[in-house]
Amino acid sequence: MAAMGKHPFLLVVLLPSISLSELCLQSAEIDALVRMECERIRVVLEQSSKWQCQARCAVDAWGKLRSGLQERQSREGGQVRHARTLQLPLCNFVFSLVMYCTRCLEQQ
Repeated sequence: MAAMGKHPFLLVVLLPSISLSELCLQSAEIDALVRMECERIRVVLEQSSKWQCQARCAVDAWGKLRSGLQERQSREGGQVRHARTLQLPLCNFVFSLVMYCTRCLEQQ
């Protein structure tokens, strides 16, 4: 059988019951099957390429969202720290203002 791969004409000699037209028909059927499988594989590869592209886009979007969120949290953290540093002086100012107004009202 190994010799048949090297010399395809031996197949015709070894299988005299199969006519040449039957061999051509079988060859055409095999060609059709191979073409159909190649087309199916091409479609699967195109689909997986689309999925890969969508996955990359999702990863990129997630990374941008995450870095934006971290940047915002950092900015807000700075604003909170700044507000805390202003809180005590502001409270002192309000207290002083209330005391001043109270004294002004008492004097009237």
